[in-house]
Amino acid sequence: MNSPAALSRSVSKRRRWIVLGNPNNRRTTLFQSALREFDQPAAHVVSYLDLLRGEIDLAETLAQFAGERCVLRIESPGEDHDVERRLIARGAAEGEIGRTAALRLRNERGRLRHMRQWFAGYSALLGDVEQVIQGCTGITVQNHPSAIRLLFDKPRCHKFLADRGVPVPPSLPAITSYDALREAMRTAGWSRVFVKLAWGSSASGVVAFSTVGTKPLAITSLELVRRRGQACFYNNLQLSRYHRERDLRAIFDFLGHEGVHVEQWLPKAMQGDRSFDLRVVTFAGKACHTVVRTSRSPMTNLHLGNRRGDLSLLKQTAGSRWGTVTDLCEQAAREFTDSLYVGWDVLVTPGFRKAFILEGNAFGDLLPNLMHAGLSTYGQGIAAVLRGGRQLRGSR
Repeated sequence: MNSPAALSRSVSKRRRWIVLGNPNNRRTTLFQSALREFDQPAAHVVSYLDLLRGEIDLAETLAQFAGERCVLRIESPGEDHDVERRLIARGAAEGEIGRTAALRLRNERGRLRHMRQWFAGYSALLGDVEQVIQGCTGITVQNHPSAIRLLFDKPRCHKFLADRGVPVPPSLPAITSYDALREAMRTAGWSRVFVKLAWGSSASGVVAFSTVGTKPLAITSLELVRRRGQACFYNNLQLSRYHRERDLRAIFDFLGHEGVHVEQWLPKAMQGDRSFDLRVVTFAGKACHTVVRTSRSPMTNLHLGNRRGDLSLLKQTAGSRWGTVTDLCEQAAREFTDSLYVGWDVLVTPGFRKAFILEGNAFGDLLPNLMHAGLSTYGQGIAAVLRGGRQLRGSR
């Protein structure tokens, strides 16, 4: 394979790159590093915070590059408290706290709060970005705002894929409380489910819940803290186990209020003595980078202390059945033609008998030090644009 810089020169396709993101976040800096490897100019970064403050007019910014071949990359708005509270404020019309109260929220690291309102605010912002794109000439996007909104909405994305014949785990209708969850499980005849915050990421607000045995049990990265009679919830890198009725009710009533997606807890295949699932990133519709995420708990997210499994060994063990995984991810990617790249979480049942898409991630390419065909995930996205492997959507 040609080097990134050689590819950039050989196709004579230097681009003007624009990133909507948090300037000092590792996602933005890693992408800038990948651009240098391709001998591309540094991206012009539009700060989420400046945009939300009204200090930047996105239409005016994009107009500066009129006539150039511009590519807009929309990054995750996460890991910035000021951006978080301004998105909550932006969603005030559909939430429970007003704009002024939202802007006064204290920075409590890891706290989960007003997620429904946060998503309303982010959706509104993406809608504004979409309108701006439509009014500009020469602007294309790696992942279109409409696709990002769909991927971020777990219940809606699950239904979207299921309606198109993409295998996904069975799910329950929307629930709003602990009692509603128990009743829905009894009606379905299920004793184990995953309850996921409808618009969470990185295992935020995910609970593995079982009613097997004499006591129900919830295993989760949520930490329940009671303060002056109020239940508060924080993301924690250590999993907690809850079985007291009082705690379970507090957890699921909170999640139900914010909005959840509930799936049947399916058995995972094993590598050695650890269960695993997969993160597979598709670029231009093709499965590329893959991580085996192994765990001794129901949660496989690597930031929770889990570890990467042996992909080469897994492919060798699976043999021809490995194609089940790549085919599934590429089937799902075909339904997202407005996304150059998507990170798919894939569950494989024991013996590689079946595979299911657990969810899609619009920002699922943050996999540092993972290479495929000599390219990082960020490099792969740049190469896909330069090669023109998929027509990117943008202005009229």
